[in-house]
Amino acid sequence: MFGRRRGERATDGAWRADRGSLAQPGFIGAALVLVIVLVFAVLLIVDVTTTAPRAAAADPAGSSGPVAGAGDGGTSPTPPPNPAAPGVTVPPPRPAASSDGSCPAFQDSPTAQPTKVPSHIEWVDYRGLMVPLSRMAGPAERVGSVARCFAPTPAGALLAAANIVIRHPVAPDWRSLVERQVVPGPGRDAYVRLREQQPGPTVDSVVPPAADRLARLAGFRFVSYSPQSAAVALLFRMSNGELRASVHTVLWAEGDWKLQMRDDGSDAFMEQIATGPEGYVEWGDA
Repeated sequence: MFGRRRGERATDGAWRADRGSLAQPGFIGAALVLVIVLVFAVLLIVDVTTTAPRAAAADPAGSSGPVAGAGDGGTSPTPPPNPAAPGVTVPPPRPAASSDGSCPAFQDSPTAQPTKVPSHIEWVDYRGLMVPLSRMAGPAERVGSVARCFAPTPAGALLAAANIVIRHPVAPDWRSLVERQVVPGPGRDAYVRLREQQPGPTVDSVVPPAADRLARLAGFRFVSYSPQSAAVALLFRMSNGELRASVHTVLWAEGDWKLQMRDDGSDAFMEQIATGPEGYVEWGDA
């Protein structure tokens, strides 16, 4: 019996010794760190399991389409790459005529008469004369001397008048131009007769104008406009500095703007010497 008590006391003493070692500061600190780690692990697991279903519900099919913007509680989409420099508008591709010869549809169709030079204007040399082109208003097709397929807009009417008026007097293939870009009628017939009477090796041979006869498109203004017809005043600066203004009419026919000739075969319904560019929208560098 005494030996058992001694064993029990020894065991009790060992327990006290072990209890004393667990109460040491180092062990308590390690235990606290372990508890903190376990708490964070539990919180992380809870957060993942609760937010994952919400993400799946927002896009159950895993779509890669656009998502809502930050303003309506969604995630802002990544913007597509922009090849242009900041603040620079990229012009749309120039539309092309179809294989059957019909003109294409233009992306932009503003109906207001332009009070400034149309956007995205390019100037090209045609037999020593500068003519304006635009991706927004045409021409969409250029074959030989024929520049056709203009937008059904005021800007399209303006560019059609400028191109046809500048090109037809010096076009070697003027018959093709007249057939496709001049309104049929007495005026066109009279024009063809006048051209056939021009001297030269052949009736289809036209010498480009001499340097002292070159004219530069200096300005424009609209006299009238409707979806079916437009009267446009074009201002030309001659090589000697003189300004000349002429009014030309284009009609919307067969899906394009076409020039209307007068009954005597001339292309202008009024021509006069201008004292200055006042009242015209100036083209700038042409």
